[in-house]
Amino acid sequence: MMTRPDEPVTGDEVGIDDEWPATFAQVPDWITLHPELKAQSVREYAFLMAHVPTDGRRRVAFPGQASIARVLQLGRSDKVTPYTRALVKVGAVRIEEIPTPKGRAYRYVLRFNPPRGYAGPRCLADFYGTSKEELDSRWAGFSMATAPVTPTAEGSPQKEGDPSPQKEGNGCPQKEGPKKTNRNQTNLKNKDAVADAVGKSAGGFASAGGRDGAAGETGEAEGGSAASGKNLPGQRKRSPRPATTKTRPRKESAGFELVRAALPAAVAAPGTRLWTGLHRAINDLLDGNQGAGIPRRTPEQVVARINRRWYGEDADVRSAPGYRGCDRCTAAGCTAPRRSPENPEGCDRIKNRCAWLKDAILAQDCADPGCEDGQIIGGGACHACQERAEERREAARAVAAARAKLQADTEALTAARRLVDEWAAAESAEENRLRAELGRAGMYGVMLDHRIGQHMAGWRDRNPRPAGPPAEGIDEPQAVRA
Repeated sequence: MMTRPDEPVTGDEVGIDDEWPATFAQVPDWITLHPELKAQSVREYAFLMAHVPTDGRRRVAFPGQASIARVLQLGRSDKVTPYTRALVKVGAVRIEEIPTPKGRAYRYVLRFNPPRGYAGPRCLADFYGTSKEELDSRWAGFSMATAPVTPTAEGSPQKEGDPSPQKEGNGCPQKEGPKKTNRNQTNLKNKDAVADAVGKSAGGFASAGGRDGAAGETGEAEGGSAASGKNLPGQRKRSPRPATTKTRPRKESAGFELVRAALPAAVAAPGTRLWTGLHRAINDLLDGNQGAGIPRRTPEQVVARINRRWYGEDADVRSAPGYRGCDRCTAAGCTAPRRSPENPEGCDRIKNRCAWLKDAILAQDCADPGCEDGQIIGGGACHACQERAEERREAARAVAAARAKLQADTEALTAARRLVDEWAAAESAEENRLRAELGRAGMYGVMLDHRIGQHMAGWRDRNPRPAGPPAEGIDEPQAVRA
């Protein structure tokens, strides 16, 4: 913000270069400060305004979509549509379609003043929330006679009564405060220094001078120049590599080395690094995890738990390379589903020893988290586990009895069917023999059928049909479900 000659310098300033005026396009403040317009929309408005004639004729322009896209640095002309729609939505531009000999064209009619009902900031005073009375009170008390010496853009002090003072800006001055030294002179002497923000404004340029880094708005209620008090971080350089998340090193719980030494060699060979998941599971057992419902255990209890899981479930055999847990197992691996309580018929081959052991030692069959395979940690036997074990034994006995009965019924059914099949084969053979014998004797027709019927009736009396299988409608064999 530019200060008056009689106002002390209290912040960053915006000045006018001595090469003014230059070719420029007028952009109203309400367009620049509109909360719904993005920077690309404001830039498009400025480009359209640059096409408006300055001789008093109608403010219309006929730029092409390709030209607008090139100014906005867009790859295709159709990408201009969202920014144009935003200008039309806020009432800054009205588009008229006009016929041409070659087809159709568009006329962009620009609006200087905000439309009726616009409640956003119309100028910098509205943007900074400063009233006209407050501005008048701030300027009161200053005079040219008592004005301090203010450095100009070239770094030379502007003397009192200079006939060409700096122009007054539209912004609101900052309230009175202690004087600060303007460092524009130092910045201009350094040829390598570049202004933080440069943009066309009424034929001049705007630069954030007096401080290193980009000036940021402080949002003060009184308005005034906004400046950032610290250097802003630079833009992060993008890299095609994925981001690496740094974590703290794994904690070694008390007794971890004892448990680590007791692990099977197939899981953790001496001198190798333990898998992270298994490492964390052992720490949870040693230190306890209240969120997961895991109580604290001693190293001896953890070692005993690992041995029960590994050797009690034959994990060393099931993880061997030549083990076949199902018909789909091969030397390269197995694609069948794993065995689990939900899938008891799945393959029991262990494909990953560390992952299996981690899941096995963290699995808790009892609802009591303090139960260690039927024994309460620090107490006696778990009654819930005893009752559950008794129920499982009863269920196992029932399943065994049902399977035995099913096997006996299946064998009896098979024997009955075999006897029936043998009797039917004998009956058919006897009938065929008699029919052939009577046919050779010259008997045929009704007489042949009558003689065969009489003979077979006597044969069935002498050889009764054996008891057959159960009648149709009874499930054979019966399903036994545990």
